Amino acid sequence: MTYGNYRLHEMNQSQGIEYLESHGIDLFHAFDTPALAEQIGSAVPTIDLDEYPTTVLIANAGTTLWHSMKQAGMSGADPVDRYSVYLAEQYAQRFLNTEAEILYPSDYPISLREIGAKTGWSYTTPMGITIHPKFGTWYAYRALFMVKTQLPASSPLLADHPCESCTDKPCITVCPSGAVGENGSFGLETCARYRIEDHSPCAYQCLSRISCPVGTEYHYVPEQMKYHYNRSRTTMIRYFGGQSAS
Repeated sequence: MTYGNYRLHEMNQSQGIEYLESHGIDLFHAFDTPALAEQIGSAVPTIDLDEYPTTVLIANAGTTLWHSMKQAGMSGADPVDRYSVYLAEQYAQRFLNTEAEILYPSDYPISLREIGAKTGWSYTTPMGITIHPKFGTWYAYRALFMVKTQLPASSPLLADHPCESCTDKPCITVCPSGAVGENGSFGLETCARYRIEDHSPCAYQCLSRISCPVGTEYHYVPEQMKYHYNRSRTTMIRYFGGQSAS
């Protein structure tokens, strides 16, 4: 590759990230695929990882992606997933002149939390979800994909754990089910059974999450909040609805 072509490739990469940002993708991390091989190799046995030198993880924060998705007219059972895949594919095709091999969302058993921890974006919380130093809990991994293009590997974000400087711990005190505990262990079943009760105040929102003082300006809008919590509640009903409490 000539130096001139490399500069052109750099420019396309920068424009590609700007494109993703304009549609609500706030976080972008490029991994050297061989460095991730131990984690993703067994999960994607049908793919020759040597053909894909770069693996990309993208995430959104706040409401921009939601509004962009609505404006694009994306609908159906999983519009957020569909739109996220669309953006990943557009980024690869338009700016890297290659195809995106989607690892998530897909049927591949990918551990996004394990991979995401390598970016420095996420820290554990008493709520059983992760927190970003800037965006708080109002962010989510949207797509993990591989490309047949060598991109510079991203450096992990270096920041302090937001929960360590939090003295009031409102996420613990406001939880009506008691699932969020002082010892940092999260009672998933306790939370789930409370959420699936009739008229539960946590059916379509999380009071603990809303109380967190980090990233409050990135709170989801009500329609967005209800969409995501309705999906998780439906799964909880399917799993816990027919089981008696132990």
